[in-house]
Amino acid sequence: MKKVGIFLLILLLIPGCRKTVTEEQMGDDSVLAYYVNAAMTRLTGDAHKLQAADLSGRIEELYAVLQESGHGETVAAVPESLKLISQNVDSRILSLDLEGPYYEMSTASQVMCLAALTKTMTQLEEVDYIRLSVNGSPVTQGETEVGILRSGMFMDDIKDNPDSYIDTELVLYFASEDGRQLVKTTLSVGYQSGSSLERIVVEQLLRGPQVSGVKATLPSTSSLLGVNVRDGICYVNFDDKFISDSLSGGYDYIPVYSLVNSLTELPTVQKVQLMINSKTDVSYSDNISFAAPLERNMDYVGGEID
Repeated sequence: MKKVGIFLLILLLIPGCRKTVTEEQMGDDSVLAYYVNAAMTRLTGDAHKLQAADLSGRIEELYAVLQESGHGETVAAVPESLKLISQNVDSRILSLDLEGPYYEMSTASQVMCLAALTKTMTQLEEVDYIRLSVNGSPVTQGETEVGILRSGMFMDDIKDNPDSYIDTELVLYFASEDGRQLVKTTLSVGYQSGSSLERIVVEQLLRGPQVSGVKATLPSTSSLLGVNVRDGICYVNFDDKFISDSLSGGYDYIPVYSLVNSLTELPTVQKVQLMINSKTDVSYSDNISFAAPLERNMDYVGGEID
């Protein structure tokens, strides 16, 4: 099986994030805007009181704030040369279209820029995730697309607690090139102790494969509303785009058992209860009912990536 490292590993290696204030110490309509030290090794949060009343205005305001300097010993994490061209929020995903010399920045500067944008913008009530494009194309690290980012992908402080960083391998099932079978793949990831591996599995399926020879099974437009495990059952809650934007191509078992088989590879999960907007009285294309938890089914697996 081919092992693929992902950008998440780099994100989790940020040496630490320091906050000059806590969220509890801030007033209403205030967020922590993140800046970086001169060595590009640490983020620092500084309280900012929002002035704009509407969401679009607040996004533009925060983007401009992140490009400011003069915050103690820190510098702007987002360079002035990186312009915000457009923005859109859909299903709690903030898409930012940027223009400028992003790839001329050092890797450390790129990571800090992404971290500052994600950790700052996701404090807005309407935003849970960030998706970025630069000069008309999705942001990449090497040849790997970064995909959808969330604040929890960035460690608070690995330098002070290196034992909290864990390497592991996830087994994920993506679609074969003809879309009729599932293919077993292995992904090497790094994550922080205490993070939900179940959520990471689902997010990686939403992100899509990082290896050739297989295809995505879940629509990237779908929002993950929640993941939790109780008594061996993993409850996964999506919005309705999980079904309406289906990638099944008529093979309804592909997206459903991509999830079920991937999650049941974890020792914590025996069954998977799928939900749409917190409801279970739904079916996938009227063929697969979500009324009860689903068990692992390897009949749909036709191979693996070597």
